[in-house]
Amino acid sequence: MVGTAIFIVVMAYVGGTHTLYTLWPLALGVTFLVWGFRRRDADR
Repeated sequence: MVGTAIFIVVMAYVGGTHTLYTLWPLALGVTFLVWGFRRRDADR
């Protein structure tokens, strides 16, 4: 759920400003989101 919250915050941040610097937090947010889903699947 933390990954989802981070993703929402990142998307809102990117929606406000479209600069090259926003690509880094966006990439980090997606990475954590995917990592969280894979980890949850591994726990099953």
